Amino acid sequence: MRAPRKDSESGIYHAISKGTGGQIIFEDDEDRETFLALLKAGLQRTSGTLLAWCLMDNHVHLLLSMSKDNLSNCMRRVLSAYAQGFNRKHRRSGYLFQDRFMSEPVEDDEYLLTAIRYIHQNPVKAEMTQTCEYRWSSYGEYCGTPWISSTDMVMDLFDGLEQFVSFHLIYDESDEILDVMNPRRRMTDGEALELALDLIGNSGLGAIKALPRDERDVLLRKLKGHGCTVRQIQRLTGVSLGSISKA
Repeated sequence: MRAPRKDSESGIYHAISKGTGGQIIFEDDEDRETFLALLKAGLQRTSGTLLAWCLMDNHVHLLLSMSKDNLSNCMRRVLSAYAQGFNRKHRRSGYLFQDRFMSEPVEDDEYLLTAIRYIHQNPVKAEMTQTCEYRWSSYGEYCGTPWISSTDMVMDLFDGLEQFVSFHLIYDESDEILDVMNPRRRMTDGEALELALDLIGNSGLGAIKALPRDERDVLLRKLKGHGCTVRQIQRLTGVSLGSISKA
């Protein structure tokens, strides 16, 4: 029996759909354009918002903002319509996608930022391209003109485009545990406060915001390296999300 799909309090989900048995699901650019057109139509029908996407050869990554019911309806329609068209075009039969799509709730800004980077770095890690400037992902929309993605919410977490680009130049192995196959356990706010007090002390914690940037960033990285989320560090120190992410 399938486990029920998890609810997201934020209404944001990281969804992945894979080709069955590693099946290639995009044979050419026309296939990719068809998928994006179907996705755009599906988003309009369900009043959904696309925050990020990447089309790999045998799977897709989508970061979507919508209700759980609309997520299921949108994905079912898009994947079904695409599979039927793909099979007709390429004269094949049978299932194209592996089982049902996978999804994981995105509940905080740290997960959101890291999921964005994880999605955009997929082609780099697969050695399909040397940078995130891959045609079939939303990275170009963030750096240029959005046409299917909504970029404002994510860009509000950065101090401009330069910081967004710099963030994507960082390779962090911990990003891998944000895959929907391996959801992580997050530290509670109480645990974060206790850890911060042990590492820095109450007086030092309150003074971080006023420190010179280099000294401040060392302490921010110390908190992050011991498991505090970006949002928790913001609440504990008063430092902006953009500055914490950059550090």
